[in-house]
Amino acid sequence: MSVASPFMECTAVAVIGTHSPARSLAMARVLDDCVQRHGWSGRVTVAAAGFGSGAGLADPNDVELITSLGFDVGHRTCPSLDDAALVVDEAACLVVGSEAEADLLLQWPIADGKQVLAYADFLEGSNAAFSDPLTEIELLVDNLERAVPELLRSLVALSV
Repeated sequence: MSVASPFMECTAVAVIGTHSPARSLAMARVLDDCVQRHGWSGRVTVAAAGFGSGAGLADPNDVELITSLGFDVGHRTCPSLDDAALVVDEAACLVVGSEAEADLLLQWPIADGKQVLAYADFLEGSNAAFSDPLTEIELLVDNLERAVPELLRSLVALSV
């Protein structure tokens, strides 16, 4: 008789952006990059989705800038919540940028039974980069990189 190991579980994560498709893709890509670099791809999977202005075709200049910062977003379109419904439904965890977005998402049926985390909760000091849609991409990516190690630890803990 074999016993299933809890370490074989995988936490599916849907990263939901609201400000622009490029920002939504960057939020997911920075997290996925950290997952891959630290060898957690067997425990955590990451997909992007956008709500409102966070979905659609990303500005090519923003995509080029994100790529120049070391994060190839791979494509220029962020699917809407409707288009990514299966991904969101199957996700155990939803990740957003700010606390206000997390509070709003918790009121929606798509969050029922899921952990909802905000990047901003994992960053000490000012977290305006996550709530201000006019924040420059470089500053956003810098904040994402600083927040993502703690966020990843929380996601790995969820997969046990």
